Amino acid sequence: MAHLSSATDPDYFEPELYNAAELDFFLKHLGQSPEVAAYTGLPAGVTRAAVDDVIGRVYRFQELKKAHGDAVQWPGVDAVKSSIVEDMNWRKQCASVVAKGGPKHPSIFHWNTSGEGIRGATGSDGGTVRTRILPGGARKRLGIRLTSEDPNINLDTAYVADFAQVADGPDRLIHDETKRRYECPICAYTTTYKADNRRSANMARANMGHHLKSPKNDERTRHQRLWNSEYSSTRTIAVTELASD
Repeated sequence: MAHLSSATDPDYFEPELYNAAELDFFLKHLGQSPEVAAYTGLPAGVTRAAVDDVIGRVYRFQELKKAHGDAVQWPGVDAVKSSIVEDMNWRKQCASVVAKGGPKHPSIFHWNTSGEGIRGATGSDGGTVRTRILPGGARKRLGIRLTSEDPNINLDTAYVADFAQVADGPDRLIHDETKRRYECPICAYTTTYKADNRRSANMARANMGHHLKSPKNDERTRHQRLWNSEYSSTRTIAVTELASD
């Protein structure tokens, strides 16, 4: 039976598609043929499909490189091992995030400047973990390309329409407790509420949400981004807790 990774591009190695036991096995046996690696049996949790998929692919590239030299482009065994070690370290960081009450997979969230995570938002990973979060919030791909001397080439290439307009927007509403109002920082639209009245305050915030969803001007993209930041389902954890050197 083919491994899950057969559904992805065979030119790429994505360490997050494999469990910890498989990654540890790869580190010990990369460079061998699958038959040699599995000759004395496989440890618990390691499937033959995964061995054939990763160790088999690496072994084929290695043999092709020996036979054809510069005609074969691939980054080498050490590059694959480095990507595995990097992924293992990221999993340890994620475990520490969980211990603090954060999500199991922080990279499937987009983290705004207030430390709030929005699951599935633009810039986050999809259903499969693909990146780790660096200090400062930047992301780095965990997978590598096997058909290039540069393992990181073309990893993040994406189509961008030439008619797309990129518009940055603020992350937060302006809440003036003295004047008892919420203000949209994009167009200055405001909603007010009564003093010492939680229901009125909630209504004012809800009305602001309606404004952001259907603004009466041309700044729809920025308003939508602000709505995502303020009203989408979020989980809060300091961004600095997600990343380390």
